[in-house]
Amino acid sequence: MGSHDLLRWENPQPEPRLSRTPAGDAGFPNLDLTGNGVGMLSAEVTRILDDVRRAIERNPGSAHAAALRLVAVLTKESPAAAAGVRGGLAPWQKRKIDQYLREHFEHPIPLDELARQISLSVSHFCRAFKQTFGTTPHAHIIQVRLEQAKELMLGTKESLSQIALASGLADQAHLTKLFRRAIGETPSAWRRRNLGDRSAGAGCVKPFTAMERLHEQERR
Repeated sequence: MGSHDLLRWENPQPEPRLSRTPAGDAGFPNLDLTGNGVGMLSAEVTRILDDVRRAIERNPGSAHAAALRLVAVLTKESPAAAAGVRGGLAPWQKRKIDQYLREHFEHPIPLDELARQISLSVSHFCRAFKQTFGTTPHAHIIQVRLEQAKELMLGTKESLSQIALASGLADQAHLTKLFRRAIGETPSAWRRRNLGDRSAGAGCVKPFTAMERLHEQERR
């Protein structure tokens, strides 16, 4: 409805009802009435609709300004959407990325492939990822692989070279370099120290799934 149509209103129609149509429908493409901002947005819309109705009844000329305010409210970014951008990845996106990393850490993980899991551009994904995890995707992937290496060092008797491969690292030298940088000591020293701290009667933990997959690939 254009501004000239508002000025020509003489016989007001029944007050329009605000429907909860999904964002992207015709009419108000940016309207989003989901999330924490629903109450605030609905209250403001209701208040402006009341202003429009009263203006039409008393002074049709002043309805123009009220209607423009209504359009501005309905087409601006919703509070919930703005909060999502500021907060990084949505909970479901974080869960999906966590699951993908757990299932693919032993293979190369290109950034574009990781971003594609939640349908984001690489640049947007990297910004949102850092807001959510507090570090870059590359640094987080290394952390995931080192945690996996720790599990294998304590839970299996495999060599460090095998553990490096099962953790998605190039070789034992790669594991040692990253481990020393992050932990402050070599993998072999860390392994001896932590295994020595365990009780003498503790049994060996069943090999981790990644190691079993590695052995399966070697047998083929």
